[in-house]
Amino acid sequence: MKIPKHLYPFDGHYLNLNGLRYHYLDEGSGDPVVMVHGNPTWSFYYRELVKALRGSYRTIVPDHMGCGFSDKPDDHHYHYTLAQRVEDLEALLKHLDVYRTALAGVNMDGNIRLVLCMELEEDSKGVDKEKVKRELLELGATKPHTKDIRTILFHDAFPVDVRHNAKIFRDKLAVWAERKLT
Repeated sequence: MKIPKHLYPFDGHYLNLNGLRYHYLDEGSGDPVVMVHGNPTWSFYYRELVKALRGSYRTIVPDHMGCGFSDKPDDHHYHYTLAQRVEDLEALLKHLDVYRTALAGVNMDGNIRLVLCMELEEDSKGVDKEKVKRELLELGATKPHTKDIRTILFHDAFPVDVRHNAKIFRDKLAVWAERKLT
């Protein structure tokens, strides 16, 4: 696939996942902003956000297996399941040394409210959390699938499975977020 450089001005990277090439963008520096596309789109969908953010943030955008510049294996060589997509993304974030963020659904008077919960790295004491919130909410408002997120909370240490330290207990995180908001 050949995309004109003026439309997609990025140098992609690849991670080998069990012999398959998993394409991703890693542009800019600073706190990471990870953008994950749905099906059947690819990283091209986020090109304008990447261009806008890469001057202030590290923007990471993978192409799911079977999409964009990633390999397109048949069903016998890859399991096209949500669990596999999550596993691929976790492998990429571990490879890139990205810490944790989580989207939690919070029950507010019978309605589900989306809350983005963030855990900053230990050495990020000087980060202006209000600025981060403001910028992420402004960016989120420009996309249909994130426009309903209006709340960002910062957690000191996500509740995780001590056996893995990567598996976030989203149910416990949602309870914490609900308590913070009521």
